[in-house]
Amino acid sequence: MNYTYLDVEIQAPHEPDIDYRVRTIFRYDPIAMRPAYGSNAYQMYQQPPKTVSTSLVAPEILRNLL
Repeated sequence: MNYTYLDVEIQAPHEPDIDYRVRTIFRYDPIAMRPAYGSNAYQMYQQPPKTVSTSLVAPEILRNLL
């Protein structure tokens, strides 16, 4: 992550899906295998322009412009 983009690694059996606008990102708890909650949680909301979408920068890496 930097000031202009956020990269997300997609792990099997999930597959990356490009050309979507990401509006919300939730933190994931890998131990409980569910979205995190309480003090371990955060949510990132954004309203990206209609021209912004995700792109595939590596076989399993999605990039979302911030």
